Amino acid sequence: MLVHSVFTLNGQTKEPLGLLHQNVFVRQGWFPEKEKYYHRFKRSRESEKWFKGCRDVQKHLPRQTKVIEIADREADIFFLLKEITEAGQGFVIRAAKNRSTLDGYLFEDIKNAGLLGSGQIHVARNGNRKARIATVEIRACTVTARF
Repeated sequence: MLVHSVFTLNGQTKEPLGLLHQNVFVRQGWFPEKEKYYHRFKRSRESEKWFKGCRDVQKHLPRQTKVIEIADREADIFFLLKEITEAGQGFVIRAAKNRSTLDGYLFEDIKNAGLLGSGQIHVARNGNRKARIATVEIRACTVTARF
């Protein structure tokens, strides 16, 4: 059983406001790697949790509330990004795909962004992958995705 939660906070004061949405589901197993794109949309998918959370936020907060969705790579879904943008919300989502932007491609835009900082972090062992020290860089830029 898995739980997907949407937690809210006040962007000005950083004060926690609480849990706004929670989706409980059971992973149904894996689907064929070679599954066709159109078949995937005919069945229920685990990624729907992101859409449900986004829609619940829109439903429960006043229309004029500025919402910024923050998520990891798993939420880098074209139709989700489009829905968030069309709702007038913003997002900070760790990129999984090299999306087309008005200036070229996302990964190239980020490489050209100014370096804000760097450091090293310890990454714990995961399965057969050994523990290691990873060097990380922090870069940020504003891009406009092509929808």
